Amino acid sequence: EQIQRKVVLQSQPFPYRCKQATKAVINSITGNFIVCRELQGKYFLEEVDPIQGNVVLSTCISTAELQRKASSLGLQAEIIHEITAVKAIASGAHRSMDGRTRVKVSAIIDLMTLTSSNASATTTIVAVWQ
Repeated sequence: EQIQRKVVLQSQPFPYRCKQATKAVINSITGNFIVCRELQGKYFLEEVDPIQGNVVLSTCISTAELQRKASSLGLQAEIIHEITAVKAIASGAHRSMDGRTRVKVSAIIDLMTLTSSNASATTTIVAVWQ
């Protein structure tokens, strides 16, 4: 199951007031950098044009979106409280069924989950965006 939420941003200088959470990877189709950044507890996957220094695409890694997908992650009895870390990201190109070349980005994410008895635990997942 894919978690997909994309927002195209106005051109912004790179870097701006976000903390870089992971090392950058390369979009093999465009040559742009893909990086995960953290700002005030929210994590964003961003594609950055290295020539212009602008963010060309940004995807918020939203806990609300993850909560909606929790049943497919096998976390039905748990509530996702927050993302505690994005450990790594990777990207790769693939050919879709319609013959177009597309980029997929995956992230290894640590989630703090709460059970019905209010016990907390850290769960590590792999999320994929295309």
